[in-house]
Amino acid sequence: MDYIDGATLAEMIRWRDPWLEDEAHVGQLLRELVDVVDYLHRHNVVHCDIKPDNIMVTSNAKHLVLIDFDKCYTDALNYTSGHPGKYGLTEDAAGRTLLDFRGIGHVAERLCEVHRFTRSRRFVKACASEAVSCEKLRRILDRASVWHGVSKGVAWVAFMGVAAGVGGYIFYLTESSELTHVPAEAESIVPERVDTAPQSTLMPPRETSVAKSINESKPSDIEVLSTIAPSSADSALTALDDAVRPYFNDMIAGLNRLDQAHLDLSLTADQLMTYWIDYQRLEREKLEAMIPIVEAFTESHPGQTSSAVNSTRSCIAYLSRSQTVKKRFLAEMDRRSN
Repeated sequence: MDYIDGATLAEMIRWRDPWLEDEAHVGQLLRELVDVVDYLHRHNVVHCDIKPDNIMVTSNAKHLVLIDFDKCYTDALNYTSGHPGKYGLTEDAAGRTLLDFRGIGHVAERLCEVHRFTRSRRFVKACASEAVSCEKLRRILDRASVWHGVSKGVAWVAFMGVAAGVGGYIFYLTESSELTHVPAEAESIVPERVDTAPQSTLMPPRETSVAKSINESKPSDIEVLSTIAPSSADSALTALDDAVRPYFNDMIAGLNRLDQAHLDLSLTADQLMTYWIDYQRLEREKLEAMIPIVEAFTESHPGQTSSAVNSTRSCIAYLSRSQTVKKRFLAEMDRRSN
């Protein structure tokens, strides 16, 4: 018998081990458990007693080790079958492979006591299904990993753009060229999109606006902003508002598409995630496009910073709508993911 330097998963859950609070670690443990069960089933072995007490996690590498096979079932030793009634699994006959999947679901539920991982309810529900398979559980875990990575990027953009202010985010973009990573698997989900967006929430152009179409706005806007005297603070802010308005209008149109999508009950959670990814790209593209305009403004007006864009009428309208739509969309996306 090998000596395993580590602790049982039951002990780690009881101690609320900080290692289990990491989404990636939880996904790793469940993936390894599914792989072990898959190996056993392919060799005609059913463990029959999968639970946190029978799982050890090694101290250094943090790998999963399944122990206590005294109750396992094999086609050669069927008299070793355990007593599933003790673990609330009486609806399955001892020795059936479904018994191990119920055990995996029980482990997942216990892990949720420390950290409710992405798509936990879907994973547990799949474990209780008659049609469950190791491959199906792997797909759920892989998808959960994608969701977690994308949602972290979404949350970061939302924080930078709303909590810190658009001006602060634009300043950050000027200091960093690192783009937000979008997992390739998530990019491959392409649902049918909503092509139209309500126009009532878009900011109307001023009669004196210097903003042109998006493709033509940069040179003329920068030129106009650079020629305004530093003492004309109100005029400069008005000109800045006019210059950035097309970009904020595009972002508001993107928010409108999100708002329409979350009302479409035919869209799955994965399809809603695609809308998030598209909007994230749009938001970053437009904010990056505003950098030269804001830089021209700050260079022409000593004492002004990039945060001045936060005071523009178009930015205020965008931030006001952004907070409401994003919160509503995230809640709906989370509801459909479970």
